Amino acid sequence: MRGSEPRGGTAVGDLTRDLFEAAAAVRDVGEQLARTAGQSLARWQVLYLLDAQDLTVPTIARRLGLARQSVQRVADELVGEQLLRAVPNPDHARSALHALTEAGTDVLARINAKAAAWHRQVMRVLTPADLARAHKLLETITEIARSARVTAVPRAD
Repeated sequence: MRGSEPRGGTAVGDLTRDLFEAAAAVRDVGEQLARTAGQSLARWQVLYLLDAQDLTVPTIARRLGLARQSVQRVADELVGEQLLRAVPNPDHARSALHALTEAGTDVLARINAKAAAWHRQVMRVLTPADLARAHKLLETITEIARSARVTAVPRAD
């Protein structure tokens, strides 16, 4: 037996499974959109966050829920391709801020233009009210998940 949940799961378990599937499908679309500008989803995510403000790699990693090392690798690649530049951080001398270059802004604009077409497809199916409800539900689920304290379940060996 794979666990103590009844066959078919619970409503929360079913929702969690649906969230995993939705996240995978949206990630796949994101990869396709990013590829139109020769980028990956990971690179697009970093560029997208830096469009709003200059950030450190640890801050980007926390916001994306990724390992700092993987974000550092992506940031280094983007700096090497002159899509990002490191700028001094007045709050922390050893943790530079990263900023978009003009080329990075152009790449981001190309990806975002492709994403806008996909957003229009979504809007043909979902209403603004649907999106507002979904946003609120996801926000609530995220808050609950971030405050969760999971205890280890003993192995049944």
